[in-house]
Amino acid sequence: RKAIFSGDAMHHPLQIMEPTLHLPVDWDVAKAAATRRKLLESCADKDTLLMTAHFPAPTAGRVVSSGDGFRFEFGT
Repeated sequence: RKAIFSGDAMHHPLQIMEPTLHLPVDWDVAKAAATRRKLLESCADKDTLLMTAHFPAPTAGRVVSSGDGFRFEFGT
């Protein structure tokens, strides 16, 4: 099983569903959104655990495709 630590790429669980949602900490809004989308695509629907730094506990879970976007299954 793989795991990816997102670091500061995401700060809120809503960014899973909407990677373009930006916060003031995103200095380059377009690059931040592209980075989030690439990160989500790299682990969606795979046996890859996404370990986030800023989500509420449990801070890890799986990214699952949902329509044209993604959703997060905490702790799986």
